[in-house]
Formats: sequence, structure tokens, C-alpha cells
Amino acid sequence: MYDISFGLKPRKFDANEDDKLIYDEEDEVSEMYFIIEGTVGIGYYIFSQGLSKTQYKLGIYMKDNSFICDYYVCNNKKSEFIFISVSEVKAFALSKRFLLQ
Repeated sequence: MYDISFGLKPRKFDANEDDKLIYDEEDEVSEMYFIIEGTVGIGYYIFSQGLSKTQYKLGIYMKDNSFICDYYVCNNKKSEFIFISVSEVKAFALSKRFLLQ
């Protein structure tokens, strides 16, 4: 735990339209996040609804004291879902590069 603490970096994601996307589908996931404050929605794109305002559906919401993207970082996989900040998110990131040193 002591060694891992040196790899934690602070991250902040806003809920506005420009900054809310954390990871998109098929993105290379380079960091896992430990959420301190805020809410992250996890979902998928909806293409069958045509031209609606919401082109995605969120199914899971991760809140304070939880973590996301650990599976993708540890198994060197691309993201299968979209990760969007629903409210302002403050988190700590642990990068794949740091873990593989």
C-alpha cells in the first residue's frame, strides 16, 4: 500500500458538456480512478432512437468511495462502456504505466 500511494494522482472531472466524458467506448484505458466525491455514470450508446438529445443510456452510477476502470487497467483491455461524470467528480488516478513498473 505504501508503494502504491506514490502513484496516486489527483483528477477532477466536471459535469459540463465539454468535460464530462471520462472514457468512451473502445478507448484505451490508461488510468483507474478512486472516486472521492461526485457521481460517475456507466452506460452505452443508443443508436436505434434516431436523433434524440441523449444518445446514450446510463445503467450504473458509481459514487463516493468507489472505483472504476480497474478491470481494464489490470487486464490491459479497451473500454467496453462509456464513463461520464454526472456531477463534479474528484478522484485519485492510478496509471497503468505506474502499476507495470
